[in-house]
Amino acid sequence: SAGVPPICDDAVMCITVRITNTGSFSGGEVPQLYMGFPLGVGEPPKVLRGFVATKPMEPSCFEDVTFPLRRRDLQIFSEASD
Repeated sequence: SAGVPPICDDAVMCITVRITNTGSFSGGEVPQLYMGFPLGVGEPPKVLRGFVATKPMEPSCFEDVTFPLRRRDLQIFSEASD
């Protein structure tokens, strides 16, 4: 659909954040996306599900970064069977 980044075509959901250089110097950033799962499912409290390196940005400049989440990113592993 219009306005949806191509990286999101096969994603269950996409999360977009704006990264702004609030400092006095040019620089880049590596934003990271962590997910938390319900307690008691055996997963760590937070799980890294994505990271993206921005381009170097001048002070006060910004870049929108999109994290696609696919079905496997939302799943947990369980040895138990029904």
